[in-house]
Amino acid sequence: VGRRADVPDLLSAMDALLMPSIHEGFPVVILEAQASGLSCLLSTEVTPEVVLSSSCQRLSLAEPPGTWADALTAMPTNARLAGGKIVLDAGLTTEANAAAVADIYDRATR
Repeated sequence: VGRRADVPDLLSAMDALLMPSIHEGFPVVILEAQASGLSCLLSTEVTPEVVLSSSCQRLSLAEPPGTWADALTAMPTNARLAGGKIVLDAGLTTEANAAAVADIYDRATR
């Protein structure tokens, strides 16, 4: 879909986010999904630090598709209202991230 300015609208149209990645670092899309209150099912290859709420779970890629389907259908669907607060409470704001990056550059240039 390319670069989009309407990501919140797209996320609000979803029932859940599924990320069965083989390799993934710290996917911002998972933070955005949790901020919108979406339930997320991720592979265990996705870094655990991105999981901020009980509505975001990780599952091994070694599990059969039926296990993934069962886990996805069992996920909570009522977390939408609390989503944004979960991300803010974790300290994952634009300001905090900008300060962390600035600190890295500051230490590297001393």
